[in-house]
Amino acid sequence: MKSILMIITIILIFFAIYFFGLYFSINKLYFYFNIKPLLNPLVISLVIFGLVFLSNFLQEKFSNYLTQGLYNGAYLLFALALMLVFVTVILEGIKFIFKINILNQTFGFIIIIVTLLLFIFSFINALSYNQKEIVIKSDKILENTKIIHLSDIHLFGINSKHRFENVYKKAIKNNPDYIVITGDLFDRPGKISLDTLEITNKNNIPVIYAHGNHDLMYGKEKVLDILKDSKVINLDTDIYIDEQRNITFSGVRYDRANDFLKKELSKIEIDANNYNVLLYHEPIDIPVASSKKIDLMLSGHTHGGQAFPITLLVKAMYPYYRGLYEYQDMKIIVSQGTNFWGPKIRLGTRNEIITIKLEKI
Repeated sequence: MKSILMIITIILIFFAIYFFGLYFSINKLYFYFNIKPLLNPLVISLVIFGLVFLSNFLQEKFSNYLTQGLYNGAYLLFALALMLVFVTVILEGIKFIFKINILNQTFGFIIIIVTLLLFIFSFINALSYNQKEIVIKSDKILENTKIIHLSDIHLFGINSKHRFENVYKKAIKNNPDYIVITGDLFDRPGKISLDTLEITNKNNIPVIYAHGNHDLMYGKEKVLDILKDSKVINLDTDIYIDEQRNITFSGVRYDRANDFLKKELSKIEIDANNYNVLLYHEPIDIPVASSKKIDLMLSGHTHGGQAFPITLLVKAMYPYYRGLYEYQDMKIIVSQGTNFWGPKIRLGTRNEIITIKLEKI
């Protein structure tokens, strides 16, 4: 109940910032350029927000290249509006605190230029992938093992197959022994082709996966239908054992119910003599995982905040929000996400393909 109230509170705060912030920002630009308001800023903010809803509806109903283009465009416009709010408030604050005397029109141009530069940088940044490497040593491992950690790929709509193949090809370049996907492989809106994961059949690299919240939003049965035509191993309160390497992969699907992870892990037989890797989408219940003799917990979900200043909010919500952590004898790796969610922007974060090298001592 507390988590639901927190989510509702965050959503209300977000919309308050968006509508009031955009109203403030557009009015400031009208003032700086001495323009008679052609449209009420509140109407502009409602139109931008309405386009997001409309694009979602059309993409869900028709799911073609046109609707997907509209969807991407609407979210980018929404992100641009939020960035304008962020830049305007920051620059106005600087101007007020330091009592900067500057021509109105000049200041207006500065706001627009800074907003556009940040937006373009964020967009370009979201098109690239950061290849990250983490080395972990253990005396439990019998053979050096390379794991590629992917998370939050968020495949949706008509070109899902192409986008997955792009990520998969980048992942196998590192010659991994395993690829693990810690949730949110799929997403709404739009229909995803059943052969989306077909490329996994062309290699003998095991791909191990556990559901995330967006996978369940897309539909559990739909996800299972897509997995049937691939070599992806779905772990839903289940284990996969590599006896040769002495590694056990455990996977639990996403669920926000109280003590869910604790209850599900109690159903799995975990051998403390093995090197135990847990796939769980959200980086929570860390003490629970540690108490079950997990050596390495892999998660995603947070996107690292995706774009500043949301990164600050996510960091406040999740003590383990991105990168490598330690809790007692357990390591935790939280991916910033292999792809983005919503608008195609990344500010202060990167799309990640993480290579984990497990080395025997």
